[in-house]
Amino acid sequence: MSLMIQNMVLKWEGQSDTECLERHPQLSRRAGTLVIQVEQTLFRIHSYLLANSSKVLKKILMRHPSNGPHFSDPYAAPLHLEGSVAGWGCILSLFYRKDLFKAVTFTISQWTEILPIAQDYEMVLIKEEGVRCLLKLSWRCDPVELLLLAKRIGSYELYTRAVDMVAQGQFLSHQDARRLGFEAFYEVTARREKAGQRTDASRMIAY
Repeated sequence: MSLMIQNMVLKWEGQSDTECLERHPQLSRRAGTLVIQVEQTLFRIHSYLLANSSKVLKKILMRHPSNGPHFSDPYAAPLHLEGSVAGWGCILSLFYRKDLFKAVTFTISQWTEILPIAQDYEMVLIKEEGVRCLLKLSWRCDPVELLLLAKRIGSYELYTRAVDMVAQGQFLSHQDARRLGFEAFYEVTARREKAGQRTDASRMIAY
């Protein structure tokens, strides 16, 4: 059993009182078969939607009490999931959108919340769409934050784009350099030096 699935089992076995928790106003379906808890917020949804979106979540749900024959109250055993309320709200809104043929658009800040969840729970299609959108919108992103996100979700395409953006921008502060880590900082420095050599060479040719 993976560590993530073991942690899920421990959390619902040591379930807490849900009366003091907030129920999400838009995503608390009366007919929902599963309650998930993210931070201090509850979402009541249909479990098959999660199972179909992720192999990791499918394995977790197979061990959850809601999968048993005598389970009747979803609030009795909420499934604790990692991530932010904003991120899960966006992801679940994809499952319950009214027009399935209408493209859903998220902002940069929303994708920043969504993508770590998609990475952790192996939501492959959502991650691919998020990376594609951020590549298109990269010119509007903070280069350092984009690079940190790319490292977090293991996206080579996004990482390469962000390294180029940081290298082309202003010099990094000591704080940002520490946040990026040695490897990323080294790549940014190497890219900047290489660009500087090309600039010097072009000036020499021009003269």
